[in-house]
Amino acid sequence: MFNLFDAYIFWTKNDKKTQKMTFFGPKTHFLDQILTFYVRIEKIEACQAFFTQIEFGLLRFASAWMDPYRLSFLKTCHDHLKHQHGLDKTSFVGGIHYPTKITTSHTSPPVSSGTQDLCWVDGFDSPEVIAGCCYQGPEANSCFDGHKFTYETCCRGHIKKDLPHFFVGPAHDMNVANAVAHWGTFDMAQSYAMQSWLNKDNYVIDVGANIGGFTVPLAERVGPKGKVFAFEPFRILNQHLNANVALNGLKNVYLFQHGCGIEEKVVEVYHPDVESGLTVPSAMKLEAQYDEAEAIGQNLKYEERKESIRVRKLDNVLDELRELKILDRKIDFIKVDVEFMELDVVLGARKLFTVDRPKMWVENEPYFDRPVRNTTFVDTMSKKYGYVCKEAAELELLCLPYEEQHSQPAGFQKIMGKVSKVLSPWERHHSFGLGDDFASRLQGPLP
Repeated sequence: MFNLFDAYIFWTKNDKKTQKMTFFGPKTHFLDQILTFYVRIEKIEACQAFFTQIEFGLLRFASAWMDPYRLSFLKTCHDHLKHQHGLDKTSFVGGIHYPTKITTSHTSPPVSSGTQDLCWVDGFDSPEVIAGCCYQGPEANSCFDGHKFTYETCCRGHIKKDLPHFFVGPAHDMNVANAVAHWGTFDMAQSYAMQSWLNKDNYVIDVGANIGGFTVPLAERVGPKGKVFAFEPFRILNQHLNANVALNGLKNVYLFQHGCGIEEKVVEVYHPDVESGLTVPSAMKLEAQYDEAEAIGQNLKYEERKESIRVRKLDNVLDELRELKILDRKIDFIKVDVEFMELDVVLGARKLFTVDRPKMWVENEPYFDRPVRNTTFVDTMSKKYGYVCKEAAELELLCLPYEEQHSQPAGFQKIMGKVSKVLSPWERHHSFGLGDDFASRLQGPLP
């Protein structure tokens, strides 16, 4: 087993007085050793040893790390470790004040279509190269390695194995955190369906983001030039939301720890207790919270003390983001899941719905009441904003502007028909096709 620390000790003992002078000298110091090991033996093992044992501070953050050769090694190691497949998905439990569950190396079911994006980078993303590779069909071995990069993944957008993802959530959460640990999202059918409405570079709002069960896949779907603005008012859940965005290296997400409503105000509410036993924090309400008996019926536990939470009008938040030049164009899509506050959210977003006209995926339980539907929300969206809302899934509505009510992305119905909350696409004999199907577009002679 390669031991980077021993190499470092050897170097410091034998070169302590002149290490600054000999960093590029003839002696083999620890970095040269690991580079040699990397080239001659096992790349993954060498990179794991490097990132497990290196301590830049011990080298006084030496400027030699800025050498292009060494920086190239660091980048290559990052890529090898980030993209390696075959690692077993594993869960760990930690936590000081309450138990947290960390899930590592989630690759299946796929979270999004990001794996396909890796096929066409570093100069290989031109239409000519893509067409050339995909026109040749599955036998184009010069384009694909048959493992991570395959014809099905790169040209058809059919993804069975995703990049490794990492998630953390309250270990006692029986609902969202448990689902995310298993499936990489809260609900596969809803996640894939929402993603089918999105394009690269879209701007998205996620109101009621919880720990990021939809935030992460939506952010991945819109790519680094797109943006996701996610709102989660409950402190513990917001912390996990931040963590999941960071664990998956998403730089296009903007997070807010406050609620969205019809007016600007501060409310005093209980926060979810994730310490004392199994619970369902996703059932937490920001207003008109359940009393103790009702909370028990919802599998909810509260912390002993209330905390203040700020409620904002969504229009006001978006105006502030425009002033800061963070929001520099229209919002394309909004997802809302706020435990019976959805009407307040949209009434506080008049400008958003009348000017930007985003598509909306929203949980609205009253509409699904039996025997008589409560159509207040649907009627409001129609009369006030000119939207048509239709059933999309259990308790979920898809609301479209009148002028787009007949639009539907390719594959939407197939996704809703072939994917369930807990069954991956190929378990229903359907390849996951959120990626671009370049091959089907190629007709006639090679361009």
